[in-house]
Amino acid sequence: MTIIKRYSCLMALWLVIGFTQFSSVVFAQTGDDALRFNQRFPGITAANAGIGGVGFAGVRDGASLVLNPAGMGLVSSGMFSGSLAWGNAKNEAEYTVSDYSSTSEASKSEFTIGDLTYLYKAPTSRGSLVFGAAFHQLNSWERILVFKGENPVNSITDFFMPVAGEFEILEDSQGLYPDFSRSISFIAYETFAIDFDENLYDNGDPVPFLPAVRAGTVQQASRVEESGKMREFSFGAAYEASKGVFLGVSVNIPYGTYRFLRVFDEDDIYDHNNGQNGTTDFDYLTYVDEFSSEILGINARFGVIGYVTPAFRLGANVETPTSMSIEESYSTRLSTVFDNGDTFEYGGGIEDEGQGVFKYTLTSPWRIGVGAAYESPKFLAMFDVEWIDWSSMRYKSPSTNFSGVNAQISNQLTAVFSTKVGFEYRFSKLDIRAGFGYTPDPHGDRADTPANPTVDEERSYASFGLGYKFNRMFRADIGWIGEQYKEIYQPYTEVEGAPVVREEHTRGRVLVGVSVLF
Repeated sequence: MTIIKRYSCLMALWLVIGFTQFSSVVFAQTGDDALRFNQRFPGITAANAGIGGVGFAGVRDGASLVLNPAGMGLVSSGMFSGSLAWGNAKNEAEYTVSDYSSTSEASKSEFTIGDLTYLYKAPTSRGSLVFGAAFHQLNSWERILVFKGENPVNSITDFFMPVAGEFEILEDSQGLYPDFSRSISFIAYETFAIDFDENLYDNGDPVPFLPAVRAGTVQQASRVEESGKMREFSFGAAYEASKGVFLGVSVNIPYGTYRFLRVFDEDDIYDHNNGQNGTTDFDYLTYVDEFSSEILGINARFGVIGYVTPAFRLGANVETPTSMSIEESYSTRLSTVFDNGDTFEYGGGIEDEGQGVFKYTLTSPWRIGVGAAYESPKFLAMFDVEWIDWSSMRYKSPSTNFSGVNAQISNQLTAVFSTKVGFEYRFSKLDIRAGFGYTPDPHGDRADTPANPTVDEERSYASFGLGYKFNRMFRADIGWIGEQYKEIYQPYTEVEGAPVVREEHTRGRVLVGVSVLF
């Protein structure tokens, strides 16, 4: 039999493959992707970061537009404020496969605008009426993962292999050729990272392909870089409905850009694949996978604050689900090099498989927060609880059926209660702040097994800050807030004994801000 190679019949079927790739891209959207776009890093302003990001019972700065817009009604004068933010994300990783493990560490820093706020206190005959506008950062995705290790068990070329139902072997006047419905298998075939085996086909093998790596140990190294931020414009108002009772509302426009870049290298460092004993003369490959997401949404917040006594108040805030419009651009490139110097590359072209644009919407959960505050001239203590049902997130697209992904979100994610506590002690000019917070794993309780490796992705926070009042009209604040959590990263799945990378993240953020009162 004659096997037609690469750039003939396969490329003639480009349009069919292209449509198939479009539907396969959908499954890149998962519950974890939805979490990424909706989770937030506490601490909106410099003062709010120092006190641990609390504020459902009301804070007297721009953080009120995020935490509880009724808090704007507590200010005694108009305000213009802003801050600069410096952040650092450190990632300690352990790469494990079979009995082998290695560790690595990487970090990434950023410097940006933290927030800008304008609050206008309107003149009234009684009570309080305040209008506000703010720009602030909700989260940062800046981080890097690097790892390197030896894998004696499998190869990423095993992951490139199709399974039954993901290809057809067709025949025309020139001979046999495979038609793939899985884009990465097509790309791997184009670069000889996998190959069609005529003998296997003749013998009735259901998957008549062989990976380029067929024996021995390979070295796997990767750099995974995430970048981007979620920011928000907020416009709101608060008024004193009756003595000691404040109502507030804000309309908010969150937006952001998320970028993901993965470079994965696999090297036959011991030359176990040398073209002998049924092996190919594989040398190394580089697999590059990247995408970017442009996000734009809208939501509203409604808040209420009431004084129980002159020193004790309660507050509640409800945030509607955010409807996010997301446009995602994606690209895949693969290069395979053999010992004789032959190099085969695919990807990066405008019409290449594995590249395109996909649009969809994502609806976030309701956020319901309640808080309490005790405040005296010298001391402030605040406590917050927030409820979020992560299982209610939903994907939607007019051209795609997301029912399977949405069902996974319902089954695999759960509702959680997050808690925060903050304190402030006030001297005549100096304020000292501290805070703590805890967020449970939104995945709930999961068993950590070799087939399904997991970690508890709970998050804990600690903060510290200072404020200094130069005079009645001008003050400066500095706040630090740190976060710790764990994650699992899998370079590839659906291969028995595939490597697992266990990550320990430490993030810190420092905000330095000034406020002018008028």
